[in-house]
Amino acid sequence: MVRNLKRTNVVLHQEIADVVNKLVEFPDGLLSITYVNLGGDYQEMKVGVSVLPINLRGTALKKLRKESAEIAKLLTKRCQLPRMPKIIWLIDNSAEQADHLNRLIDGLSI
Repeated sequence: MVRNLKRTNVVLHQEIADVVNKLVEFPDGLLSITYVNLGGDYQEMKVGVSVLPINLRGTALKKLRKESAEIAKLLTKRCQLPRMPKIIWLIDNSAEQADHLNRLIDGLSI
């Protein structure tokens, strides 16, 4: 069992990305796992997802939620955790926010 929570998040990130890539079909867009935050009590795990184009975010979340049980089952086989936490899928819009800030900065005149 991996004891370090940060290391566990890194391992889970890699494993979830691999499982999602193999299990969830998303032919009309790009879906990527951007972060994993496992709670210290192993009860839940927040998984950040980036989706392009933006208008397919809802579709992506529906597909991920639909496959959550199967994803958890595969992760249980791959990872040694005391228990499989509940997966909470979240849209990660940090790239969009960074782009907005860059445009604001570019608009400033010095």
